Amino acid sequence: MSGSLAKNERSRGGALLVLGLSVSLSLGSLIGCSKESKPIAEDPKVPPSGESAEVEASKPEAPRAASDAKAAEPAAPAAAAGELKSKVSEDSYDLKLEPSGTYKVGTDGAVQIVLDAKAPFKVNQEYPYSFSLNEAPGVKFASMKVTGDAVKLEQKRATMNVPFTPSEAGQRTISGTFKFSVCTDEQCLIKKQELALAVTVQ
Repeated sequence: MSGSLAKNERSRGGALLVLGLSVSLSLGSLIGCSKESKPIAEDPKVPPSGESAEVEASKPEAPRAASDAKAAEPAAPAAAAGELKSKVSEDSYDLKLEPSGTYKVGTDGAVQIVLDAKAPFKVNQEYPYSFSLNEAPGVKFASMKVTGDAVKLEQKRATMNVPFTPSEAGQRTISGTFKFSVCTDEQCLIKKQELALAVTVQ
């Protein structure tokens, strides 16, 4: 009787051992599975790690701020740059191109250049004064260059008549480059100045 009991105890202990091992294995497999990382679905918006620099480089440049765009625009030309004037004043002289009389189509007319030297300067009596004319629509010139023969020289003033004949009515522009000189007792200044004057032809 005692022998069969001992045999039963041994067989029961073996069964418990087998059950314990199977439970341990099952728990171990469950724990192992829980530690495995789940596969992450690839996000189409996120570039692979090796391509991030290329994607950033290929992105279009962001539009510049309004202030930068405005600064990039070419600046408007200054009013004085290249502008033809009828009057010019400097430390050594005053110069102007002014009308002389009225103007009618087919009738000879003229404009007058007046140079006034400012003290201590005087008009250079020896300089070859000239006025080189620009072509002008609706105006005819006997010569495109008026020379010193048409100049009246005084100590402080020089005047030059610029003749022309209007061929069309309306506003016409007489323009050109005047070359002149003013002097002190120590030095002479050689100058040239662009001049222009709009006249109304009837």
